[in-house]
Amino acid sequence: MTLTEWFSLACILMLGAVSPGPSLALVIRNTSRSGPVTGLLTAIGHGAGVALYALATAFFLGALLHTHPQMLLVIKGIGIVCLLYFAWGALRSQGISGLESNASGPRRNGLLDGFLFSFTNPKLMLFFVALFSPFLQEGFSVSDKLLITTTAGVIDGGWYALVVLLISQPLIFRQLVRAGKWLDRAMGVVLLVVAGRLLLL
Repeated sequence: MTLTEWFSLACILMLGAVSPGPSLALVIRNTSRSGPVTGLLTAIGHGAGVALYALATAFFLGALLHTHPQMLLVIKGIGIVCLLYFAWGALRSQGISGLESNASGPRRNGLLDGFLFSFTNPKLMLFFVALFSPFLQEGFSVSDKLLITTTAGVIDGGWYALVVLLISQPLIFRQLVRAGKWLDRAMGVVLLVVAGRLLLL
C-alpha cells in the first residue's frame, strides 16, 4: 500500500467517523450522564467494534477474490450500490438535529456499550465492503490489511474520544453541531467519487 492510497483511505474513514449519527449520540449521552471516563470507554469500545468489522471484511474479501476471481464483478456491483446508498443518505442529512432520539440509553459498562453499538450495526459491514473493494483487488498483503483495519479503529475511537473532550467546551461543541450537515454532505460527495472510481476500475 502506498502512502497516497493509505491517506485517501484514512480521509474517507475520517469523514465517515465525524459525520453525525447514532454513534455520536451514544457517546454524548454516556458522557453527559456518566462522566468523561465512561465516555472515553465508549469511544474505545466503539473503535474496537469498527476495527473488528474492518478486519473481518478485509480478510474475507481478500480470500474471496483470491479463490474466486470471477466474484470481483459481483463485489464491485454491491460496492457501488452501497456507496450510492450511503452517499444519498449523507447528502440528504439534516445534521445533528434530532440525534438524541436515535441513541440507546447508556449501560454501566461504557466499553461494552460502545463495542456492541458498533458491532451490531450491519451497515458497517456494507460500508467496508464498498470502501475496501477497490483497494483489496490490487492484491494487498496481510500487513496492508492489518494497517487499514488498525487505521479504521484508531480513527473511529480517536474521533469519539475527541468528542468527549469537546463536550466540556460548549462553544466548540456548538460549532461542531452547526457544521454537522455540511460534514455529512462532504462525506456524500466523497462517497460518490469513490463509487465513480470503482465503476471505472
